[in-house]
Amino acid sequence: MDVSTINRLLQEVVQKERRLRRELHDTVERKEFISYRMVKHQSDISSLETVRHHSASLLEDIKDTSLSARAASDQVRQLDTAHGHAQEAIARVSLNADVTQCMDGVTSSLENKEYEAAANFVDTLAKLYNFMPHKEDITASDSENAQFVRVRDAVARVVREELHTAASQSDVSQVLRFAKLFPKLCLSDEGLTTVCLQLRKLVTAHFKQGERTWSAENILEEHPGNDSGTTSLLAELFESVVTIVDQHGDDLTSSFGGAAVQAVVQSLNKECDVCGTQLLKRYIDKRNILQIAKDVSLRAKKQGKSNVDPRCEDKKEE
Repeated sequence: MDVSTINRLLQEVVQKERRLRRELHDTVERKEFISYRMVKHQSDISSLETVRHHSASLLEDIKDTSLSARAASDQVRQLDTAHGHAQEAIARVSLNADVTQCMDGVTSSLENKEYEAAANFVDTLAKLYNFMPHKEDITASDSENAQFVRVRDAVARVVREELHTAASQSDVSQVLRFAKLFPKLCLSDEGLTTVCLQLRKLVTAHFKQGERTWSAENILEEHPGNDSGTTSLLAELFESVVTIVDQHGDDLTSSFGGAAVQAVVQSLNKECDVCGTQLLKRYIDKRNILQIAKDVSLRAKKQGKSNVDPRCEDKKEE
């Protein structure tokens, strides 16, 4: 082995020794770092044990708090239920007091013949009971509605008697007075029907008075061919309708609603049709129109043609 080889090998040994020393130094440093970390981990473990202990204690406290909260919630719920029951009881007592006051008011008003006051008490009673005017089936279990109906019918019976008395005396103002009480008794249709019937009688009375004033027979005798009496009667007939609506329209609307005037006008128009038909028949009879039409028809047949108004033919057949 020559010297160069020995030197080369020696240098390799020296380099490996240096590398080993560096690795040894690194190993020693890592050992110190690991030792430091081990000491720190031991300290952390002790702290974690303390944390675990406190966490367990906190968990117990949370459980106790949850139980307390649940108990408090149950108590609040019970108190709220009790409060609701108390409010219902108070409302029921208040309702009973108001109902009793209305009952006493109805009795007292009927005894004193204060029919408007009695109807007002019935109206208040209907609002207290939330009575449904168009409810047809009122069973025994529906005690509130049944009680209301009994009171309402008692007042309605008295009002009907007074209304019929006024109607028999043709006292229109009193008829309207009592009829306007029916909406407060939840009997609007009955009241409006009664008003329409009485006002129709009023139209008939005006018509008959006009007949006496404008005697068609006398007019025909004094002024043959003069139809002013018939025309005046027809004019007065419709004027009476206008006058009645003007006089009572506002009161009817306030008592029965906006459709009341329309119902009254339709009813009065029917009465006008009846009276107008009577007047027309009387006019035809007085003028002997059917006989004239018959004579015209005969003359037309003789002439071979007919100029007769078909309406006259219809009247003749009737």
